[in-house]
Amino acid sequence: MHGANFETFFPCCKIHPMKKVLRIAVQKSGRTTEKVLKTLVRANFDLPVVVQNEKLILPCANFPLEILFVRNFDIPSFVESGVADAGFVGENVLWEQGSTLQTICQTGFLKCALRLAVPKNSRKKKLSDFQGSKVATSFPNATRKFFKQHGVKDVEIVHFSGSVEIAPSIGMADSICDLVSTGSTLRKHNLVEFCEIFQSQVVIAAAKGKKSALLDEFIFRVQAILNANNTKLMVFDAPKKNLRKIVDFLPCAESPTISPLSNENWVSITTALSDTDFWQVVPKLKKLGAKAILGMPIEKLVL
Repeated sequence: MHGANFETFFPCCKIHPMKKVLRIAVQKSGRTTEKVLKTLVRANFDLPVVVQNEKLILPCANFPLEILFVRNFDIPSFVESGVADAGFVGENVLWEQGSTLQTICQTGFLKCALRLAVPKNSRKKKLSDFQGSKVATSFPNATRKFFKQHGVKDVEIVHFSGSVEIAPSIGMADSICDLVSTGSTLRKHNLVEFCEIFQSQVVIAAAKGKKSALLDEFIFRVQAILNANNTKLMVFDAPKKNLRKIVDFLPCAESPTISPLSNENWVSITTALSDTDFWQVVPKLKKLGAKAILGMPIEKLVL
């Protein structure tokens, strides 16, 4: 796709380079698509409900924005060529393609890692043991680069387009290099992790030095939703005598809000904190006498 003319591939879609519209590339279908569209709707971008396969470009009714649906591995090329201003893409794709795009926002979507894995009965204990072996992967460039960086030569990379985990059992390779999230697929095929190559998540990527007021506004609104995704609004009643101790250990960004109650010996405390922090502080709060502890979802959060 590098250097390709967009209208050559999609003659039905006319590109207007002078038109002040922000164009964002998104994967045509899948879990990433669903998460991205839900996030944009929560950020108050008015997008019509459509089946993605039916439309290539999805216009926004209340913001100069167009969503461009393309194949996942084509997103970097569309952004690099200027057809799209930015794109939601997995870091694994950027690594595999050696893309020069820069990450301007991490979404936290679909976190996983590219990992080297071997059969349970493998005798491989160190990287040098892969010398002269076969490794099956859907990410040949990233895998080859990894072994080269660690001075392991003569590794044959077997390119699989899918179901990489079956390669050792059918004699196609000695080990695999694949994206892993929970590890359940590895265990199902009697494979164990040997080492992690890199971590990946969906990010918003743009060309280096890309500046745009529209893009800044888009990122600002999306980031407010991402900030809220793993954050709870905590409200609880606390005895005044323990107020100092409670405030000192609350992991909030700024000072919590403290309001008086009808009982002059008690106060109401409001703060925002992560899901993880919420469950860690609740036992401590109860020991200090806190009551009626509420954890409520936050729709949007600007930090």
